Amino acid sequence: MNQRNKLIDSVKGIGMISVIIGHSLVTLPITHLKLGIFVYLYNIMLFFFVAGFLYDGNKYNRFESVHIYIGKRFYGIFKPYVQYNTGFVLLHNLLSSLSLIIAGSYSVNECIIWLISGAVLQTNEAMLGAFWFLPVLFVSCVLFCISFCLSADISARFCNRKNATNILMSLIMLLFAILGLYTNSIGMYLSYHIQIALLAVPIMYLGYISKKYYPKIRSLFSWVGCLASCAVLCLIAHYNVISVELSVNQIGNAFLFYPVTCIGLYFCMCLANILQKCSPVQKLLSFIGKNSFHFMALHLLIFKLFDRLVSLFRSDPETVINAFPYSYNLGLTYTVVTVIVMGIIITLVKNAKKVCRRTVKQEK
Repeated sequence: MNQRNKLIDSVKGIGMISVIIGHSLVTLPITHLKLGIFVYLYNIMLFFFVAGFLYDGNKYNRFESVHIYIGKRFYGIFKPYVQYNTGFVLLHNLLSSLSLIIAGSYSVNECIIWLISGAVLQTNEAMLGAFWFLPVLFVSCVLFCISFCLSADISARFCNRKNATNILMSLIMLLFAILGLYTNSIGMYLSYHIQIALLAVPIMYLGYISKKYYPKIRSLFSWVGCLASCAVLCLIAHYNVISVELSVNQIGNAFLFYPVTCIGLYFCMCLANILQKCSPVQKLLSFIGKNSFHFMALHLLIFKLFDRLVSLFRSDPETVINAFPYSYNLGLTYTVVTVIVMGIIITLVKNAKKVCRRTVKQEK
């Protein structure tokens, strides 16, 4: 179990790095491969895959347990969401005055409005642009849990067969897939991007099935599979076979979305499985995966602070850094800087908490 948790932490780390790369739209030299387009083929759906992989089907297979799972998932998202939204709302006017964001200053009333909005998982902060994904994750988890419990309940009451739950779940997932592809293809926008949640629920089930059979299929996640899937994704990105940007309902070809997504998920699982053998890299990916929420919340701020330093070094005018989310074509530098800075911040915060705890214990 510990080994699988490390694997999934590494997968989340790969997903978070992919998000950071996607937001800096890196183009690799020589090959001219648009790495941003490459990672968009799978990066968001990878987190839903992980959520499904971690779903406990033995613990949450009855309607009596639905509220427990939903409560845990909501609290896990709600608390840090409100904390970060509150912090950025309070810093909004400062960030605006420093030209780190392109937005006017908040009045007192506007500040109150956006502080309250955070409590219902809504934000107006450009630095938290990646947070659009979090309500979608919560809705997807709710839909998946209800679907799983419904399938298990019907199976237990009427079918009483071993594979009945899987068959029912497969049919429900097919329905979600059809609805998701249809709503996104026609450009339908629902509250909290629920149209994306419809697409994501089948991916969660794929993650759940992958965990169930992981010991049997682990050998499939090999160097050969990694290179082959990477090559296919490179070709898809290079020739723009399908362009995916889920935050704006862009899924490209509806018939290719799930096949391409699955290739991307397979690539990430292969890569994570291979990198388990390299301890330093595995530890780094695991660290990023465990702290993915913080990376998601702060990476755009680090982008702009880095832009400010570069502009000062080059003596560029302030207008240069107005571009968002980044101002300079520095490739993977943004990703490297983000990982280093976040590593320092998280380590310092953790050490400070340890010191505070020791101090409190000593005083008692």
